[in-house]
Amino acid sequence: MIRRDETKMASIAMHRFACIALSVLVLNSNYALAANKSWNGNTGVWSDSFLWTPGGVPQMADNAYIGNLNNVENHDVNVDQNVVVAGLEITDGMQLNTNGHRVFVLGDVTVSGMNSVGNDDYPSTILIEGGSDPDFDVDQLNLTDFGIVRLTDQAILDVDERLTVCDNCQLRGSGVINLNGNAARALVVDGYLDPSSDGMVINQLGTALIDLDGDLGDSTIALNSTTLDGSATDNLTINGTVLHDEFNGNIMMVGGGFLNMNLSGGWTAGTGSFISLFGPEQLGAAEIRGGHFTLEGTLSASTDSAIIAPTTIQPDAEVFVASDGLLRFQNAATVSTSTRTSISSGRRRLPGEPSRRQARTLPKALPISMASRPGRARSRSTASPGRTATPPFPARPSSTAACSISTVFPKVRRPGPSTAPSRSTSTKSKARPAIASTAK
Repeated sequence: MIRRDETKMASIAMHRFACIALSVLVLNSNYALAANKSWNGNTGVWSDSFLWTPGGVPQMADNAYIGNLNNVENHDVNVDQNVVVAGLEITDGMQLNTNGHRVFVLGDVTVSGMNSVGNDDYPSTILIEGGSDPDFDVDQLNLTDFGIVRLTDQAILDVDERLTVCDNCQLRGSGVINLNGNAARALVVDGYLDPSSDGMVINQLGTALIDLDGDLGDSTIALNSTTLDGSATDNLTINGTVLHDEFNGNIMMVGGGFLNMNLSGGWTAGTGSFISLFGPEQLGAAEIRGGHFTLEGTLSASTDSAIIAPTTIQPDAEVFVASDGLLRFQNAATVSTSTRTSISSGRRRLPGEPSRRQARTLPKALPISMASRPGRARSRSTASPGRTATPPFPARPSSTAACSISTVFPKVRRPGPSTAPSRSTSTKSKARPAIASTAK
């Protein structure tokens, strides 16, 4: 009996070993057969094997390229099944729509490039629609050269290493972004962080920190739109420890919106920062919430505004409250007596003070307005349907310090005659609405 049991156990062990060996062999075979798959059509569904070159839908070991073939531009690839690939690249005005399916990328993703046809822009885009948990998982996600990632329907984006938003690129929409990296930086924003009225939440889950002004120190956090009826306004919540360094970019926030910097170690808006709180009074207060807030740069309030966080206003900071504005400090606040502050018939109210203050101008007044401070040019898109138009950002000369983090494959000509018009013509095929009519 003992020998029979021992024989049975040995047989089971050999069977398990054979299964493991077979799995390893199959996995190695899959990687040995790994291919670079390129989308070769116009608008279509991911699962259509005839729309990939070489033929067949990309598999787990394959790299998928959408937009690298000649004549493949300004169209949509619609995901119609859960996807697992080794790498992914979206270029030349193409857009990947996840449609609520899960996309799992074992390596890196690059979104790069934009085409212009007349007055319409076609930026390369990934549209992540909520429906799975997570909806999109990637090691590194790199947005370059006007690339866009947009979350909708409370989508969940998991980034295991780093998310980089280069100059003139956009990370926008509503949903949750989980940053799991443990290197120096988990999020680097040199471009635009543009949440919608349904709200964006960014969670620092690893030890890597969030860098909201990137390498150029010239990013924009755009909380500057509302729904048409004014019932909801853009808002952003960041949960973490501290920022990678002080923030020296721009924050544009309309009344009713909020920025919740829920950082346990607080954060600092540095000497190069510019915070503008504006909009009609009926929208409600524009609010800065969260951990300790230190202001060293410029804050302009032309609407009802509130700082609902422990606050320190440093001596070199500049605070401007317009005639129709109100700036309320609803937590402990330390304001240096040498802070350059201008209140033009506006009101600044500290905790414990009466609800109304007489208009006055403090020493060293230096009024600052949005128009008088250099900003950064936004893309040519107008307000999206269902959202009110917002003031354009003042133009700032483009920087020569390019955000170069990935090599984009050159265009590859497909077999057969090319009928693609020149980029400078206006006859290019337009299969999907341009950014000017894309909802945020």
